[in-house]
Amino acid sequence: MKKWITSISWEPVHLYAPCRRFVSASKDKIARIWDISLKKCICLNSHIESVTCVKWGGDGVIYTRYFLPLLFHLFLCL
Repeated sequence: MKKWITSISWEPVHLYAPCRRFVSASKDKIARIWDISLKKCICLNSHIESVTCVKWGGDGVIYTRYFLPLLFHLFLCL
């Protein structure tokens, strides 16, 4: 079941111009990478709780955060 989006982060334009992807976090325990050029979505569904925050880091790294204290995931996005 799809639920509320809690956070969105665009791919860093200074690293990956043109910026064509963003990642979203949601209460359904899934972070999604959206490619607006290809019109595709990749689901990162290994979370055990609602994903409360997402950040696109440098060199293709995506950070996600749960509601539980001190838990986060690190994904490599190529």
